[in-house]
Amino acid sequence: MIANAETPEKSYRIIDLRGSYGDGWSESPARGPAGVRITPETALMCSAVLACVRLIAENVATIPLHLYRRLQEGGKERARDLPLYRILSQAPNGWQTSFEFREMLTAHCLLYGNAYAEIRSGSAGAVTELWPLHPSRMTVKQLEDGTLRYCYREQNGTESYYRQDQIFHLRWLSQDGVTGMLPITLSRDAIALAQALEAHGGSYFGNACRLSGLMESDNPITVETAERLREQFERIHRGADRAHRTAVLPQGVHWKDVQASNEASQFLETRAYQTVEICRAYRVDPSYVQDKTKVGYASQEQAAIDLVQQTLLPWFRRWESAITRDLVTQDEVYFAEFDTRGLLRGDLAAQGAWLQTMLTTGIYSVNECREVLNMNPIGPEGDQRYMQMNLTTMQGIAADASVGNAGEPAPADNLPVSYTDDLLNGVTPPEGAVNPVSPLPRSAPDAVDVGDFVSWNSSGGRGRGKIDRVVRDGTINVPGSDFNIEGTADDPAALISVYQEVSGGWKKTDTQVGHKFSTLTKIDPLPAPPPEEKAKPKRGSRKRG
Repeated sequence: MIANAETPEKSYRIIDLRGSYGDGWSESPARGPAGVRITPETALMCSAVLACVRLIAENVATIPLHLYRRLQEGGKERARDLPLYRILSQAPNGWQTSFEFREMLTAHCLLYGNAYAEIRSGSAGAVTELWPLHPSRMTVKQLEDGTLRYCYREQNGTESYYRQDQIFHLRWLSQDGVTGMLPITLSRDAIALAQALEAHGGSYFGNACRLSGLMESDNPITVETAERLREQFERIHRGADRAHRTAVLPQGVHWKDVQASNEASQFLETRAYQTVEICRAYRVDPSYVQDKTKVGYASQEQAAIDLVQQTLLPWFRRWESAITRDLVTQDEVYFAEFDTRGLLRGDLAAQGAWLQTMLTTGIYSVNECREVLNMNPIGPEGDQRYMQMNLTTMQGIAADASVGNAGEPAPADNLPVSYTDDLLNGVTPPEGAVNPVSPLPRSAPDAVDVGDFVSWNSSGGRGRGKIDRVVRDGTINVPGSDFNIEGTADDPAALISVYQEVSGGWKKTDTQVGHKFSTLTKIDPLPAPPPEEKAKPKRGSRKRG
């Protein structure tokens, strides 16, 4: 797999991951205006850089990464049967987990602008292992045919050459499309100033805070005397633990303070601003690196959405595209994708409301909702999907469509007793109403007639009433509405007076509706409410003669 210019191919070799700033890194580090030498390793000594790199690298490593197979009928499924699935989601090599591998390569890319891994073949196929290579030892050259050649400088000084199909290459923002630019170089001055401020703060407290300046003498003194006086003074007063001690100076020697205060130089303000500068370079909100001075999110859910969309999503796409290009041969069938649902869950209330909406609209099944919650499925019955029409299954709706009743759920004993608001002018049944009778099979053309009691489905639940008129070949104009219904010999139409449940029975209303026989269920006659008792005359109300 490796075309080595000096030695033949080896079954195993030690990969040196220590940084090197020789030929492998074209940008030689130098001191910036702040006087601090910045390299990818020394940049991590800046707490803001370390926090940004950790935030992005750890999140990319934490989010599940799966290999999917596109289905012919649309959709996707996890390709668990392929060795590459295990490599991406579990272990890319014999000594690293998927988390460690992705964390390392993302950190390399954040610091060096590039990340590399050697693609090693074996018994499992063309991609059996991925061995990380340190970017400081790699140089990339584009050949005349457009392909790339990678040259890796080994620890012993030899060079190993790789073809493009032997290297997994993750690159950052690039000017030539071959190698990514170095983020540390582009942000060198901001990082150097942050480190210079930290060094200044250390020196400030290490040199007894405000006790630094000049000692002036009224009389001439020798060099040896001045040096001895300085050493004695520093031995007594230098260091934070010796600050604010009383200074005793020889006769004729005076102290002159020449140091400006940190307040005058806005030391703390400048340090805080440099944190924002570094976060800006990495597209990280300062609140995510523990800078809570300005938090612009109303909820944790909004903060998580912003982190994914503004910071992590470009890195997810960078990984997915590189995997498709370098590791997947049938990219029209297979693709890699991060599962970001875990970052977008929000709090428990928002998550519960979202899952309820996904369940009642038929988008998720019960088992899929349980998968989001990291729970086991409940069995095949958990794969049913529901819609918000009395939570009827989609299979039930499809079955109703086969008998000319599409869009209406099949009748059931436990359907709620309620009516459509526009039919009853806003009248709703009493709370806790129950079905007085069990519904029968749906009506055939000759199953019901005038005077029979029937029930039907409505958008508000189960309606009930009495047939006033039947038309087997013609049209019924429903009174009080613009609705007309056609009746045929195979499926007659009925004009029905709607009944409303009251205390102790059912009462006829002034509302009439029209339905075809195929949508009706014959029921037992609805009981009438008990007659109202006549008011008894009060005692003593009769007039005396």
